[in-house]
Amino acid sequence: MENLNNEKVLAVKKYLTIKDLEILYNIKRNTQNKYRTEKKIPYFKVGKNIFYDRQEIDKWFLSHRVN
Repeated sequence: MENLNNEKVLAVKKYLTIKDLEILYNIKRNTQNKYRTEKKIPYFKVGKNIFYDRQEIDKWFLSHRVN
């Protein structure tokens, strides 16, 4: 039941954390680090915290579609 509530919360969040991105898009923490280092993924850094704008991630994700 708690897992279902967590998924509902994630579905409406505007800004995602590293953990959120891993859960929603199955992009592992190490892969996220690599993408950020290579400037392949849009993100914000506030102090030591990393955030992803949900809309920017959705656009980024769709831009990697293979037909």
